[in-house]
Amino acid sequence: MQKYRETGLKLIIASLLIVSFLAGFLLSPLFLRFSSSLFVPGQIGIIEVKGYVLFPQDLDYLLTLINYAKLNSSIKAVVLDINSGGGSAYAFEQLYYSVRLLSKTKPVVASISGLAASGGYYLAASADYIYATPSSLVGSIGVIASMPSVVLPTPSVLETGPSKLSGFDLKKFPLQVDEVLKNFINNVKVARGSRLNVSTATLQKAEIYLGSEAKSLGLVDEIGSLQQAVEKAASLAGISSYGILILNELIPNTFPYSTLAKSPFSQNLTVSFLNEVYPPPAVYCLYSPFLSNYLTQTSTFYFYSDVSGLQSGNDVIIDYAHLNAFSRQEIESLLTKIVLKGYSFSFLTNSFQLQEKLANAKVFVVIAPVTSFSDQEVEAIKNFVDRGGKLILISEPLRTSPDAINSIAYKFSLVFSSGYLYNLINYWGIYRFVVVSNFSKNEAPFTKSTLTSASLFRNISKIVVMSSSAVYSNNIYEAAYTDNKTYLAIADKRAQFTPIVVSYCGRVFAIGSLSMFTQPFISLYDNEKLEDNLLEVALSG
Repeated sequence: MQKYRETGLKLIIASLLIVSFLAGFLLSPLFLRFSSSLFVPGQIGIIEVKGYVLFPQDLDYLLTLINYAKLNSSIKAVVLDINSGGGSAYAFEQLYYSVRLLSKTKPVVASISGLAASGGYYLAASADYIYATPSSLVGSIGVIASMPSVVLPTPSVLETGPSKLSGFDLKKFPLQVDEVLKNFINNVKVARGSRLNVSTATLQKAEIYLGSEAKSLGLVDEIGSLQQAVEKAASLAGISSYGILILNELIPNTFPYSTLAKSPFSQNLTVSFLNEVYPPPAVYCLYSPFLSNYLTQTSTFYFYSDVSGLQSGNDVIIDYAHLNAFSRQEIESLLTKIVLKGYSFSFLTNSFQLQEKLANAKVFVVIAPVTSFSDQEVEAIKNFVDRGGKLILISEPLRTSPDAINSIAYKFSLVFSSGYLYNLINYWGIYRFVVVSNFSKNEAPFTKSTLTSASLFRNISKIVVMSSSAVYSNNIYEAAYTDNKTYLAIADKRAQFTPIVVSYCGRVFAIGSLSMFTQPFISLYDNEKLEDNLLEVALSG
């Protein structure tokens, strides 16, 4: 009897345990995640893309979610819940093509809540239909790239080609960046089709629009919320009864350093951080307000105070007394040509020596000064030019303010602009490397006896000015002119500009870009020929 009682008690306890287990399982999150697939005829899968896709592990994670949605027959449509500023270019190219492939079998709707910029919009464009809230930030269709490093061989390492160590040709790299941009824009145009109501040139400006503006441009289809996006996805899938499955919860991201699932406005991206993730060269479809602020607060200057070993004479004096933002290596081509033409050069390293240096000089060169010239220095330079000397002024607006170089330029009725020139159609590689092919000579304000005989633009048909200032003058002897589709940044003014001007009886040369004379870009079109002409004209007469 006792034995039967014990057996009965065990059965009761076992039954209670089974009931408790089943009750706990039925109420557990795990069961709830799968229950809809058991009892609901169809599901809408939501993939959340919030933050940046920078690490390969984050890309792999999102591709896993997309693949799950594609293979799971219970998922009838997919909604991309986007709040992202993009990430690496290759990651969003893969995501774009993966979603486009998914959309061939299941409807895909994007919902922009917050930010879909650069790669974030690249992903949204892959969807069949796009919703955005009115104040969402949409656009920034463009590319950021970090330039390859210059790698010099060492005796202990043998390589089989000039690009083997770096992997890239510095001169070709801007063209490769432009190719990434063109692919981006082309994919947006293919995906949006006739709904797109904006020109390629406007897209290239990489502007960010409010959701309401983006709708009028055809970048999004409708103003609405995530819930409306879900309802649209269900409608496209032809289902009226459905469950919602957030795939990020079903398959959690376990990567500890993930930049996903964080607001893009809370992640302080810097160039140094990006360089750690992807050492240069690297290409990003990326927008970050933190990165923009970081870049405005940092500039790279090239201070080389020890140039004493380069003093070889006084034909050409090169200013180095005003914290000039360039290195000797950057003007190596210029120095070499001076010597090969049989002339000498030296650097002005102390402004108190200016008058003494100019006494026997033929040419005075000022490149990207940081500190302004004093009234006494400006007067000494004016007297030097009036005696027949030549003055070459070269700006580099991405490194320095124009104030310092204008402290001299004003004396000769010249003005270097703030900002830089860019052109969205007639450019080489990237938008601020502007192609110039219009050159003219105007002798009207001067008498024949005061003019130099040679032309700066002799045998020049095309040049590239790189991130150049505009140069203004009311006494132009010769000039290079951009086309009238060129813009001046900051002012965002479109006009025909002069990045190079010869003025003051042909004795003052104002050039808005140093980079056009640096390696490897000096070999573009007729840039090197222009440098040859500059020295020939400046040293003649």
